[in-house]
Amino acid sequence: MRFLPVVDLNDAGTMAAVRSGRLRLQCGQWISCAGGVSRFVGVTAEGIIYAAHRGAGGVVSRERFDDLRHCFPATSKSKGAR
Repeated sequence: MRFLPVVDLNDAGTMAAVRSGRLRLQCGQWISCAGGVSRFVGVTAEGIIYAAHRGAGGVVSRERFDDLRHCFPATSKSKGAR
């Protein structure tokens, strides 16, 4: 699976597609949400989207992304969440 250009989760239709599983994103995919660019981690069975957001210095740290990726529930609807 290839990464897509930055996926805009500010769009209600795109967010609904991700939550329902119609649009499947890879763990690590760059997404736009909450006014910035973040890294997608996964979606829970309940439709909760996990993402690593920018921290101090305005960057998404590798450590934060890895922490979220390793803690993410194995029962996610996203590919590569574990």
